[in-house]
Amino acid sequence: MNDEWDRRAPCPGQPGFLQPGEQENWHLNPETVAAQQVCATACPVRLECVRRARTSGTHGHVADGVVAGGIICRGDTKTMWALRDLEQQLAPVAAQPAACLGCERTFVESGYPTHSGTAHHAGRGLCHGCYSAARRTESFTNVRAIRPTHCIGPDCGKPMVSNREKPGPGQVRHHAKSLCTRCSEKSRTRTKKAA
Repeated sequence: MNDEWDRRAPCPGQPGFLQPGEQENWHLNPETVAAQQVCATACPVRLECVRRARTSGTHGHVADGVVAGGIICRGDTKTMWALRDLEQQLAPVAAQPAACLGCERTFVESGYPTHSGTAHHAGRGLCHGCYSAARRTESFTNVRAIRPTHCIGPDCGKPMVSNREKPGPGQVRHHAKSLCTRCSEKSRTRTKKAA
């Protein structure tokens, strides 16, 4: 533990947080029960403690012989799952962005149809198309680099801007699948006629 941790956490040096020797039923001790209560109600670093306990055991395994986040850690799989579940409960849920970080189409709720300029969220702030492209290129760090710079439509090739920007002279607005709005509509019309 570091000095910052020692200042913020209520557990260092307090009874009940560590298993005394090889005592098997230490979880029944009044000090241990009190330690669990302190974790659950008064610990300002509970989430950090749970995250550390998941990997602070021998050889990077889950902790053993300590109370972490209110959980009796025994170094087993059951402890690992309990810590993981508690971490998910405690971790703040990241808000879904309003638009895709890749193509900047606006997200609509899952189950609702998408229209021009909208998409469904797939993960990591990306729509399904951008998420697939990021997985193919194995590059989730710089998603905007995935967005095409020129339309790939036949006889087009014009420079593209995002669908939220106003196109300048000679530019077109990106729609989806590396196509501008006009080429995307043409592609849809061709697909409908072929069917």
